[in-house]
Amino acid sequence: MDGCLVVLPAVFGHITTPAKLRNLRGRLAHEITHCLQFRTIGVRSTLRMLKGERWLTDGSADWVGHMYVKTLYKGPRRWKQYIENPETSLFKRTYDGIGFFGHIARRADAWKVIPAMWDEWKSFFGQPNPFLVAQRSIGKSQAEQDRFLQTWAMSYARRSDLGPDWEMVGPAIPGPGVKATPQKASIGKFFPDTVKEASVKLLQLDVTPGVVVRVSPTGFGALRWLQAKLEARFARETHLDYCVGCVCPPGETLDPAVRKVEKGSRALIALTGGADRGFIAIRARPVKEVCVPGTASGTGRDPCIYSVGEATGLIAGQVGGHHPVERVEMTFFRKAPPIPKHVSPPKPALTACLYISSFGDTIWVDRLVDESLWITYLGYPRDVVLNGTGCC
Repeated sequence: MDGCLVVLPAVFGHITTPAKLRNLRGRLAHEITHCLQFRTIGVRSTLRMLKGERWLTDGSADWVGHMYVKTLYKGPRRWKQYIENPETSLFKRTYDGIGFFGHIARRADAWKVIPAMWDEWKSFFGQPNPFLVAQRSIGKSQAEQDRFLQTWAMSYARRSDLGPDWEMVGPAIPGPGVKATPQKASIGKFFPDTVKEASVKLLQLDVTPGVVVRVSPTGFGALRWLQAKLEARFARETHLDYCVGCVCPPGETLDPAVRKVEKGSRALIALTGGADRGFIAIRARPVKEVCVPGTASGTGRDPCIYSVGEATGLIAGQVGGHHPVERVEMTFFRKAPPIPKHVSPPKPALTACLYISSFGDTIWVDRLVDESLWITYLGYPRDVVLNGTGCC
């Protein structure tokens, strides 16, 4: 390409106010960014990108244009569209895609990432690969890429009082009064395809005290109990169990896998599937199902005696550094499930607790009839895991 001609409407030949001048500067910067797109990936590729991926062409042009001249071409109105409509797929946006590039700039070097996204489009027409380039821009590790998606979803809340990750930033972004309205979540209902590709869902969850809820998101984001200031971030397929104002019968305690919400009954959920679809299910169950024998009572020891940190250490010792041990979760079984014969405890098991990491590494802890505990790791007895005697 030898040059790039920008043709402006004749009205701009009679600029009389500073506002019109600023709009002209923003428009010129926006159009010159399109010239840069032609120069970077070629005329034919850019014409196809301009036609099919306007979130990528116009969204990035508005962000880059503002960085040139500190004035947006269509940003003020488009920012409002971006903020107030989180469930609109990024792939369907145009100028309002500027918000996504604001998120990239917050987490990475946007000046390198944006041209790389254009190059990716040239190589993979019609694929979500430019989105994946942005996702990977924050770092090479899976945890860093997860955080890019988590904070993207969280930013739509525009709740700086919950922490910086719950707030949105970007060039010339409107004040905090412009925000999305969270959708009220229905307990006990499953939402298939509830989050479209490259979009975000904000949910408000209100729970009656004394109820146990399981929130099962498939995607990336976070759940925040507003008054209790209790927060959990999630990635891919997750199960989060909470009990609001729970009281267990005498001699029993709350299953350690269930987080107790001491204050308030309202939660905020932010969820995205990234470039894919996301799902969520929210179900309720009675308190009696999550109350287990307490360690201080005569009803028997609680097999979930290890904290997540302790269980992570036990698993990591066996993994031997071959991969990280991430997101270890606990599940209590009031009646011990069947266990393969080659790992069965020496005495019948009454109850059991399962610790499992996101990689599938597993520790079983069984409470035996003599009140002792038997621990197995992926089929290997306790002495292999802890160098102990095999039973405690």
